[in-house]
Amino acid sequence: MNNVLVAIRGLPKQGRTPPSAGDNEGFVGLLILVGVYKSHNEGITNLWNVEDGRPLFNKTMSKSRFSTISQCLRFDNAEARKRNRDPDKLSPIRAFLNDSDRPYENLTVDEQLLTFRGDQRERNQGKRVALDMTKGLETSGRNVTTDNFFTSLNLPKEMKKKNLTLLGTIRKNKPELLQELVTTLGRDVYSTKFGYQDKAMLASYCQKKGKIVTLLLTMHDSGQISETEKKKPQMIIDCNKTMSGVDTMDKLVRTYACAERLHYMVSPKQRLENKKGYK
Repeated sequence: MNNVLVAIRGLPKQGRTPPSAGDNEGFVGLLILVGVYKSHNEGITNLWNVEDGRPLFNKTMSKSRFSTISQCLRFDNAEARKRNRDPDKLSPIRAFLNDSDRPYENLTVDEQLLTFRGDQRERNQGKRVALDMTKGLETSGRNVTTDNFFTSLNLPKEMKKKNLTLLGTIRKNKPELLQELVTTLGRDVYSTKFGYQDKAMLASYCQKKGKIVTLLLTMHDSGQISETEKKKPQMIIDCNKTMSGVDTMDKLVRTYACAERLHYMVSPKQRLENKKGYK
């Protein structure tokens, strides 16, 4: 963190002093506290308020110092970036990554909804993204877990070319699925039906009356059923186990949201007062 480059251009004179190692650590600590307090939607003025704010924020650093760092903190040198044109999209933060970014035997591909201003639409986007995310892993023999946004009967064929296996939930409205696997009529609760198509095993599990979960697996073709009370197929247990990391990440992203810049975050009341002050 201490090696982060800070650009000071265009800032007021009092903000030209580069942050020290203690400032950097304090800044990151305050960002973590924002998530702990679930205050990512709370205005920065409120956080530093002497009467109603968080005392630890004022004790760590001043509000102006925090705003200055949040405006000018950079993870790489912009001039060097233009010269090198590194194809690695993670190059700005590569120095902060450690062995935890190395893929294990089970990988997970998931999506996150972000604001997009445009009308561009893409067919088979899930398949394309899953293949893009697994580039460089050819012949590694790993398993890829996906949710129903990505999973289709065409995806396993492409994964097989990469020597990768696939496990994931699949939407019940896929025309390739057999009708016996998607209908709820006459299905007993906790019952499982298996089907096989194009060297892929399909499973249909009735988790409660009128609700069915369908999955696809290419790792093996043995329809194992757990001995638990709900008699879940092993496919669901494996899928939940490998997807747990993504679920945890989604939770952390919501808790430690950084979609909005903290130095622009003010309460509606404060925003109204600011507008009145400019009149």
